[in-house]
Amino acid sequence: HPSKPRGKKAKKKPSAEEEEEEEGALLEESPSKIAEDVLKEKMEKIQKEKQVRRQSFAAIAG
Repeated sequence: HPSKPRGKKAKKKPSAEEEEEEEGALLEESPSKIAEDVLKEKMEKIQKEKQVRRQSFAAIAG
């Protein structure tokens, strides 16, 4: 079976009003959404570390 397509909601930029609503709903966010955010942060951190590592390797090699 084909993999589930990602929701298009994530790509759409929320308007200012929607953003304010989201901030208010932050406390009652679903655990899966929170876990998703934590995961994204971890991934970004890892990617940044990889970039730093690449740059330092380039500096050593150069």
